[in-house]
Parts: sequence; structure tokens; C-alpha cells
Amino acid sequence: MMSRIVAPSASAEHRTRGRPPLSSDALSLRRGRILEAATQMFVERGFSSVTLSEVGAAAGVTKKTIYELVGDKDALFRAVCNSMRAEGPSFRFEIATEDSDPSDVLHKMARQLIEHSLDKRLTTLERAVMAEATQREAAVSEVITEGRDNLFRVIARLFDALIERGVFPPLDTITAARMFYDATVGTRGFRAALGAPVERADDDEIAMRVTMFLKGYIEQIA
Repeated sequence: MMSRIVAPSASAEHRTRGRPPLSSDALSLRRGRILEAATQMFVERGFSSVTLSEVGAAAGVTKKTIYELVGDKDALFRAVCNSMRAEGPSFRFEIATEDSDPSDVLHKMARQLIEHSLDKRLTTLERAVMAEATQREAAVSEVITEGRDNLFRVIARLFDALIERGVFPPLDTITAARMFYDATVGTRGFRAALGAPVERADDDEIAMRVTMFLKGYIEQIA
């Protein structure tokens, strides 16, 4: 009787002859390549016309790798958007709150927020996101909400520092962040994403908006 030869499983073959597992740093770099390729393709062609296979080819990975490191296409859409909003393009306040005049701190915050809202790469992405609103209403709403919340948390951390210094009274810093953003940035980013001409604020306008925030919000709760 002939003995039956059993071929090794794919997983067993991978363990014996495959490459060793990638390090966390290597996986992070690979995920970064995926997001970078997807971002460029989504912005240039629109989300709906891009396939995961095309993203994988541009990033030098397989479709399976995209599923493993990011998820399905909707997950990739969210990841791209989130990577370019408050978590990127590397938005961080470059402001020292220690021994600084509060009005000066708020003025610098407003300036950096306005510049961030008008960042060309960001407004291009937001235009691409809005184009998907009718097809993926839930995903678009989630992306916009999460991106805005991330940004408010960054602003709130500076308000926390000012409260610790005793400059501001105890307050809900997330609410304060929303109020500050609305008072200083407003709809600039939205109008820029729509392609409308938007002028950058000069120092006088920023000073007026900071004063409006201080007198219309901070002094009312003090």
C-alpha cells in the first residue's frame, strides 16, 4: 500500500521557509507607505474610483497586507483622513505657556490654528472628503467629527496649562476649545475647501477675535 504524502500547510511552510516576522517599526513604516499612497490617490482621483489593489501596488504591498495593517476600504478612508487632520499634518502648538502673557499665548494659538485650517494639503483632503458625503454619509460624518475632536483636545491642553498657572478660572477646556476655534478660525477652512477665496487674518483681526473670546466667554464664567 502506497503511503500518503501530505503537503505542509501554508502556515507551516511560512514558519519553516518564510521570512521572520517584521518588527513593529517596520510594520509602522509599511502602514505609513499605505496611507501616503492612499492619500495621494484619494485626493487626485476621488475615493470611489480607487481600489485597494491599486493602493497596494503604489505602496509596494499586497491587498492582504492593507487588510491586516489598516482594514477594509472604509477603514482606510478613515485612517487617511485622521492622519491628515489634528494628528497630521503634524499639528502641534509651538507655544511656551510658562511666563507668557495670556493674550500673547491666545494670539499665537489663533495664528497657528488659522494657518492650519488653510493648509493646502488639508483643504484638498477636506474637499475630497466632502465629495464622498452622499455615498458614505456615516463614514464622512465620523471622520469630520473625530478630526475636529482631536483638534479640540490639542487646544484644550493649552487651556489646561493656563488654568494650572491660575490665569484662567476652572472651566470645561473642551468647550472652551470649541468656543475659541469658532471665535478665531470660524468657517475659514470650510470655505477654503470649497474653493472660495479666503484671506489670512492680520494681527489686528486676530487681536479683535481673541478679545471677543476673552470678554464674551472667559469673563462671563469667571
